[in-house]
Amino acid sequence: MSQSGRDRLALPVALIGATGIAFEISLVRVFSIAQWHHFAYMNISMALHGFAASGTVLGLLADRIQGREDTLLRAGAFLLAPSLIACYEISQAIPFETLQLASRPGQWGLLLATYLTLSIPFFLVSWCIAAALLLRPGSVGSVYSANMFGSGLGALAVVLLLFAIPTASVPYALAFVALAAFALLARSDRRWLGAALVLATGLAGLVALRGPVPVRLSEYKSLSYAMQLPDARIVTESESPLSRLTVVRSSLIRETPGQVSGYPFERLGPFPEQAGLFFDGGGASPVHRFDDSGQSPAFLEYVTGALPYQVTRRPRVLVVGSGGGTEVLNALRHGASRVTAVELDPGVPRAIERLGDFAGDLYGRPDVELVLAEGRGYLEANPDQTFDVIQIALLDAFAASAAGVHALSESYLYTVEALALYIRRLSGNGVLSITRWLKTPPRDAIKLFATAVAAARSAGIGEPADHLALIRSWNSATLLVSRSPLDPEQIDAIRAFTESRGFDIAWLPGLDPEEVNRFTVLPEPAYHQAAVAVLSTRAEEFFRDYPFDVRPPTDDRPYFFRFFRWRSLPAMVSSA
Repeated sequence: MSQSGRDRLALPVALIGATGIAFEISLVRVFSIAQWHHFAYMNISMALHGFAASGTVLGLLADRIQGREDTLLRAGAFLLAPSLIACYEISQAIPFETLQLASRPGQWGLLLATYLTLSIPFFLVSWCIAAALLLRPGSVGSVYSANMFGSGLGALAVVLLLFAIPTASVPYALAFVALAAFALLARSDRRWLGAALVLATGLAGLVALRGPVPVRLSEYKSLSYAMQLPDARIVTESESPLSRLTVVRSSLIRETPGQVSGYPFERLGPFPEQAGLFFDGGGASPVHRFDDSGQSPAFLEYVTGALPYQVTRRPRVLVVGSGGGTEVLNALRHGASRVTAVELDPGVPRAIERLGDFAGDLYGRPDVELVLAEGRGYLEANPDQTFDVIQIALLDAFAASAAGVHALSESYLYTVEALALYIRRLSGNGVLSITRWLKTPPRDAIKLFATAVAAARSAGIGEPADHLALIRSWNSATLLVSRSPLDPEQIDAIRAFTESRGFDIAWLPGLDPEEVNRFTVLPEPAYHQAAVAVLSTRAEEFFRDYPFDVRPPTDDRPYFFRFFRWRSLPAMVSSA
């Protein structure tokens, strides 16, 4: 075959490869919005299923397709363009709900239907690549190289595309890329070119007249609930490869970082008006009304997350995962001299800025520095910086956490190595503070405490028991890790804080067993018992026998949110 013949095939093959990988990546965003991000794993198997099915069909038809490879390639490319749109739209019409899989058996059929529908474009991508290889058996390397080059280009292009257009528009844009590949393959045949023109006109008319079908949001996502409020309205919405950010205003939105306990409404008045900042339709982060007077909401003195400010004075604070700004306001409320707010998503400050005077230019204050970075990466990149308080914000919504939707998620924010890094970046009297939602039966706070114990030892602290405090309300717990042993004055301050707010102490140096489980009374003081066990010589026995996996996660196994143990399944079923 001539060099020019190979070149004529290279570009359409590259475009088809780019379309396939770009569609696969776009489905990660589609499922992150529609359901939850762990469907990324299913996207991979969808693609592999489509590839395997295509190869199987071609293998079974090998004798009958011999000599027709060119027609097969053109037909596959012709069908690929409309399949991207049709399969996406069909998938959004299927009423599949992740959280109904356990209660409604019919949801498994809907999941299968979604899976098979979205496998079809990958079937056609594989069909085209395989047909090209069969058409040019003497140029396998060139065809394969074009496919791989296109795939790499498609992976980069779709990320850039997601900055420019909404996720729902991506399948429509990719349809025109596939159509361009078909046009290149059909350029020597007027009939095929006529078909390409008709198809292009039809797709363009569809997009112009009706627009893209929006991503169907799960009814169990926080945004779905918020939009049912009587006066709810979307103020602004933006998308990027990281997330879709939706800001909702309603007089009924009230979101706090855990239980607010002991708040004197008659003296301090109602909670401030809030807007809800939703990430991919879930994970609500409140944006509080905040004016130039600099007065942060008073209720922030009545949450467990105020604990680190009981043992520090005018601290330099690092907030990891600043989101809507709750923990930044918390630090300012308690007299922080400077706050460094680390946020991964660049859309967050832009969304808050669009709220105008409502948010009071929080991130534009001279005592607040906004850093667009991943929290752990920021600390690794700035080894000379230390802080008096490192505050890990309550990053996920209670509903998502309770439903276990993060169980398959890697999180390098809560590993032993991560917490050891945070401890090493504290000043001499600095403290690390992490707040987590509580679940029943207890697991999150216990796993966090165990991770802190291991991290403290890794950071060179010989007796972690003297450096730790753990308090809880009915729905949240805050862990404190001090670089230096907690002194009597700090211990007294923690006791006074919990006593006045009605919070329970699960661990504190010198804690008397009579001091635990006093306010939100549990059948057993499980958190205190777990803390004692983790700090004792029988920690390994405790980890082995506890019904949930509360062993400290590491960078090699960064699954903080995975608690399930197979051997506990019979007991869970029998108690259901």
